[in-house]
Amino acid sequence: MPFGSTYLKEADLRQELWEPGVYGGVAALHMLAQTFHTHVPEHLATHLFYFALPLGVRHKVDAQVFLREGNQSGAAGLIEQQARLLSQTQYAGVQHTWSSVATLIEQVATLEERLLAICQSW
Repeated sequence: MPFGSTYLKEADLRQELWEPGVYGGVAALHMLAQTFHTHVPEHLATHLFYFALPLGVRHKVDAQVFLREGNQSGAAGLIEQQARLLSQTQYAGVQHTWSSVATLIEQVATLEERLLAICQSW
């Protein structure tokens, strides 16, 4: 059985609307980027740059190690790129360069779309 195929059969990786008003996946990344193009609530910035992004980067690093061990170097490479972009996003965020934050998040979303395509081929 190909690596990850059991999980993929049970999960809808493209699920974007989890319940009314709760979004995930690529759609959530695009919505977040749009927020940084328009208005940045201070509580959102604080949460992202001092908690969510550092945690997300750590999870991305762990995931890419796991995928490399499973001989999924293509997916691991995309996740590693996402980790680097999220680290850059954190730096741009603490510098309050919101347009850079939005651009970096859009790049993460593009990589996420590519990652989903790879995962669905397993």
